[in-house]
Order: sequence, then C-alpha cells, then structure tokens
Amino acid sequence: MATQELLRYPRGQIAMGGDLHQVREGELSLNNNASLIFTLRKQGKPAGVVKGNEDVTGSFVAMIDEDDREKDWFSYAKTLKGLNFQYKSPKVTDVVEGVVQQVTIRFPDGGAIEMTINLIGIHID
Repeated sequence: MATQELLRYPRGQIAMGGDLHQVREGELSLNNNASLIFTLRKQGKPAGVVKGNEDVTGSFVAMIDEDDREKDWFSYAKTLKGLNFQYKSPKVTDVVEGVVQQVTIRFPDGGAIEMTINLIGIHID
C-alpha cells in the first residue's frame, strides 16, 4: 500500500499594513443580500433572483500581552477611521476597506486579557 502524503494546512493572517501579531482567530463574511423574485405567471415559484446591497463583516480576537494593545481599537471605533484590513490565506488575500464597529474587552479570571474587534466595510476586488 502506497503511503499518501498528508496535506499541509498553513495558518492564515490578518493584517493592517503589516500582520497583526496579537490576533488569535478571525473570520470574514460577505453577504450579497440576494432575494428571490416571484411573478404571477410562475404561480408561487421563483422566477429569478436579484442581487441586493453587498455588505462585509469581519471580526477577530486579539490577545493583550505585557506591551498592551497592538492598536488603539477603541479610538478607531469612536472616530470611524477608515481602515484597510487584509485577511490572508496561502494564495488569496481578501481586502476590506472598513471601520471598526464594535470592540469588546474581556478580563477572564485565570486567563489572558482579550479583545474582540468587529468591523464592517466593503470588499475590494
């Protein structure tokens, strides 16, 4: 029996200019808000589809080390400063022009301080 080589699964990165070093995990979502179109002729069956307004949301969790926060996330949320986020996988980088919508900081008992950063924006092709 031939031995199959195991696939390598590299880790992704999230960046703002350069890679963010404190990020533990993240996600990115694009919603095209498509909806079905119905006509009388089709008698309750969809006749087609129309694309809605596209929106992008993302989030990531950053661990706070002894040097404190890597970025001033609260200031970004308060000022709606336009930011460029890059979600990097091995061969594709998804770029989002957006703003920080919400920041949550957790102070767990017996664990590291962490911040969840939520963003909204547009996907740049």
